Amino acid sequence: MLASKTELSDRYSQYSSDRLFDIIFQKEQYEPEAVEIAKEELLRRDINIEAALDDYLTEKENIKIRSEKTALIPLSFWEKLLFFILWMVPVFGAMKMNYEEDGMDRKLTQSKIFSRAGFCSLFLSVFLGIALELESYLSVALLWIFFFATTYLLERRITTPDTKES
Repeated sequence: MLASKTELSDRYSQYSSDRLFDIIFQKEQYEPEAVEIAKEELLRRDINIEAALDDYLTEKENIKIRSEKTALIPLSFWEKLLFFILWMVPVFGAMKMNYEEDGMDRKLTQSKIFSRAGFCSLFLSVFLGIALELESYLSVALLWIFFFATTYLLERRITTPDTKES
């Protein structure tokens, strides 16, 4: 059931101006009457719709650009090393969740790569240490360092963002 004009007016009077601009800007998702009521509410607030809409669109574009830049921020060398070595620590799971919530897609991907590679390479290093009858833990640690270096070099080739302009 569609809301009446007075119900919409009451509801829209509680909305922020940005929310009303969202309705106007995304008018194809709303009934024409809802868009008109949003415009009326902005006029009631003495807001020049045309000028404010330009500001609104500029701000939305700036937010989009910031989001795209945030998504491309890579992990530092030390962060990669920590994810590789401390893959089992629960704090790093929370960090991955934060990366996802903050839209840091590249950091999230890299953290997953280094955590999984650290897990697999630790067991592979131990297995090779046993199979090759390596007598010291140093040999196993050197294997693990070798696997980190390999992961580090391969990851840079895999996750380098496409720099072509479309």
